Amino acid sequence: MGERAYSALAPIEQSLVDALTAGAVWSPEYFSSWCQAHQEIVCNPKVVDGRIQLPARCIRKFISQEDTPLPGGNVVVDATGARFCGVNVEGDLNLTALKFLKPIQFDQCVFSGEVLLTDANLGHVSFTNCNLQRPITAVSVKINSEFVLTKSVCPSLRFESAKIAGSVQLDGSVFDGAFSGDAWRTLDFSDATIGSYISLRKVEVTGEVRIVGAKIEVSIFCQGARLRAHPCHHRPGRAPEDARALYGGFAAIGGGVYLSRGFHAEGQVSFVGAKIGSGVHAEYSYFEGTVNFAVASIGGSLFFECATLNGVPMVESPQAGPRALYCWNTTVGANVFLAGLKVTGEVDFNLAKIGASFRAEQSSFSNAKYKALNCTNVTVGVSVILDRINAIGPVDFCLAEIGGRFVGSGSRFDHAGSQATTRRRALNCDSIRVGGSVVLDGGPRSKAVEMAAKKLESCRIRGDELGDAVGVPAGTPIFVQGVAYFYGATIGGDFDCRGGRFVNLDGASLVCSSATIGGNVYLSHDFVGIGEVYLRGVTITGNLHCRGGSFHDGITKEARKRSDKIRDAIDLEGARIAKALYLTGIHRFRGSLDLHDAYAATYADDSSVWNANWHATAEAAEKKARGKERPNSVSRAGHRRRVPLSKAVIPDDDSWKPLAEELEIELSVLEPDYERPIALPKNGKFSNRRGFSYIQLDRFTYGAFADDDRFSDHDGEPEDEEGANTDLDFEARYALLLRQEKKQLTTDFRPQPFTHCARVLRSMGRARDARKILNRRERHWLQHKSINWLEYWFRRIFFGFTCGYGYNKRLALWWLAGIWLFSSWLYAIEGDMGLMRSSSDVILVSDYYNKHNNVPNGVEPYQPAIYALDVLLPIIDLGQKHEWVPADGYREREAAKDSPLPNTKQTARQGVSPTSPKLQGENIPGFERILNRIGPHPIRLDIIVSWFPKAWYWTEMLLGWLFTTIIVAGLTGLIGHQRQE
Repeated sequence: MGERAYSALAPIEQSLVDALTAGAVWSPEYFSSWCQAHQEIVCNPKVVDGRIQLPARCIRKFISQEDTPLPGGNVVVDATGARFCGVNVEGDLNLTALKFLKPIQFDQCVFSGEVLLTDANLGHVSFTNCNLQRPITAVSVKINSEFVLTKSVCPSLRFESAKIAGSVQLDGSVFDGAFSGDAWRTLDFSDATIGSYISLRKVEVTGEVRIVGAKIEVSIFCQGARLRAHPCHHRPGRAPEDARALYGGFAAIGGGVYLSRGFHAEGQVSFVGAKIGSGVHAEYSYFEGTVNFAVASIGGSLFFECATLNGVPMVESPQAGPRALYCWNTTVGANVFLAGLKVTGEVDFNLAKIGASFRAEQSSFSNAKYKALNCTNVTVGVSVILDRINAIGPVDFCLAEIGGRFVGSGSRFDHAGSQATTRRRALNCDSIRVGGSVVLDGGPRSKAVEMAAKKLESCRIRGDELGDAVGVPAGTPIFVQGVAYFYGATIGGDFDCRGGRFVNLDGASLVCSSATIGGNVYLSHDFVGIGEVYLRGVTITGNLHCRGGSFHDGITKEARKRSDKIRDAIDLEGARIAKALYLTGIHRFRGSLDLHDAYAATYADDSSVWNANWHATAEAAEKKARGKERPNSVSRAGHRRRVPLSKAVIPDDDSWKPLAEELEIELSVLEPDYERPIALPKNGKFSNRRGFSYIQLDRFTYGAFADDDRFSDHDGEPEDEEGANTDLDFEARYALLLRQEKKQLTTDFRPQPFTHCARVLRSMGRARDARKILNRRERHWLQHKSINWLEYWFRRIFFGFTCGYGYNKRLALWWLAGIWLFSSWLYAIEGDMGLMRSSSDVILVSDYYNKHNNVPNGVEPYQPAIYALDVLLPIIDLGQKHEWVPADGYREREAAKDSPLPNTKQTARQGVSPTSPKLQGENIPGFERILNRIGPHPIRLDIIVSWFPKAWYWTEMLLGWLFTTIIVAGLTGLIGHQRQE
């Protein structure tokens, strides 16, 4: 553009311009002395309040002219540029399209008009300690060096499409805003190209700082700056969230962005789509509005420390609620570090890509109705550390991919009734992928957190308002008020919840269904789950530890009185545990345990599981207080101690009271309503256990029972020298089986738990206990709804009483032994009474037999014990039952009464001779005497007694066949194996 025409200068002005040469420094004193030396030129020198008053056109004339010697040549000034000190410039300083490559410096100057630098080509431009009452407009200006406006007052700057080879320094200046229409821009560097950095240190800006599309080679420094969106942004008709304090959308910044050391922004700070080569640092800062880095690319770290962020709703998604930090689809090359923050609104990292770690430590995130921390679909190269944060609102890591660990040690997650997620998910990690471990405990403080805590403490000592960020005190265990949701998660390491508190009275408190865990799962060491711990279908490569945990189904005591419904406290249905399942030393348990269709290579439990009311006796508590061995421990000698069922007592009513006070929950919610401790049922009958939890064991399989349960701390060293042995005796295993639901032990009986338990016991050398378990299985089977009363008693009598349903062969042997002893005694009495005779007719009619009442020599003598054994065992022939048979005494007596002469052959067949004294009632040890004393009787006991030997003979023979067949069938497996699976 050509030089514009200007009005002619006054004589004094022309003489001054002619006298000034580039490089001269004009102060009021120098100006006065010059005027005195050139009185022939200057008729009326103008100095007001000690300051030179110059029209703006003089400044342009001076800057635009070539070097000219002063009149008379008394003053010689070299051509190094133009500097004005203490000058009042009247009117608009119009340097439009001016080309001047030498420095232009204004020091302590006052400009009453506008400074126009549009399309100019300048060198160094500097305004120091100046007061500009009108804006500076420098659209498309080209500055070959730096632009400096420090410690000055100016309404606004407009540098759209400017090209500045050096830096832009606005340190310590105040920009109070001068707007027209909807252009609420105080500092505008849109599409500008800056060869160095922009410095806004300790500036105060009212209005928008705009660097949209700018290219900045180095960094933006805003330490101590105070940026405030203009109040007009909040007028009716304009959304307040659209007010921006700093807008760097799609800017290209080669270095970093520093919003630290007391940086204060009231309005949105936005770097949407920006490319930042280094990092973003916001330390000890305050943000009233959304900090927006959506779709931005940050080569270094995103670092917020000891800052306060108060978010507002965004125009793009007002339904999401207020957003404090918005990093949707942001790429961060290094770490995201959020330490000591106090955040009100959502922190959103949805679809973000983080090259190193995501760390949020000792910070407070509050967004009750929506999400407090949204990291859905985030990709983190190393680890996620949520150490001692306080999140009021859901924390969402759904579909996140994390290369290292996921740590939430000592943090507090509170759903707070948010509308953003369903089912009260306080920590939502649905389908998350974690390469390392998930740690949700009250672990040790990291060094980084220690440093951040020291900085925060020092900030509080100084009384800085930015130091009010509140996290969670050290040593506090993790607390989740709502659901910790890890459905379908893939975890490469451990899932560690030692010491964690998970509370949800409306359903599940911890969900890991269908998750795959490459290490161990720890729900131990004072772990508390109030609400269902839902591990259905989980795959665990290591162990599952529950020692020292407390589990409550979350149903209140009042609700339980209104309904008999029992909810699962632990749900392991379909779980697959490659190593061991440890259910030992559980502190408190209320609700049911679901192991349906689960598998564990090794299984361990104790009375704290199968006796829901298990509690150490007073004697055991005293021993523990004295440092002696406690129940369920292993002594030095290796002997196992346990609390027997007979000593199990009801827990104290206040056992849940300390936990309720810690979690700020009404004690009536947690207090169990126990009736009495469990006891083994007698005769296989199921005892009434209403109000107690039950265990679902149908199709639960395991390879063996574990014999110890040892834990290690984070360093791998043993924490507890004592182990816990699984009781393998019948009483303990049967007590566990009795914890099943009542109908599954009676009308809808499930035999698989009994069968599998017996199989494992047998494989571990406990065959006797296994047989007892199988015996009880058959006894419970008889209570099934498909068994009628006739089949029940048939099986109970012929299989249960005789051989224990094929699993107690000794019982059949004992029956045989009892029958043999009774028969031996009975046959001995019959022999003394003469009621046993020889089976040979030749011997009966022989003279020797009738004379001596005994068989001749060479014939097998009568031996009652051997005779009883020969009759009882049909498969063995001892020769007695072929030689001797019981006689019918009643028929002999009747025949003797009717016949005058005894029938020798008939009496011989009865085993007595006609003259035998036994028929006359002599030498009979009480037998006939009793009958004689009774006399006539309607029942005819004489007939019964006379017939009894013959009847018992046939009865014993039938019983012998029966028990022998049962023993053979039991040994060959024909009885008792029809329900093997």
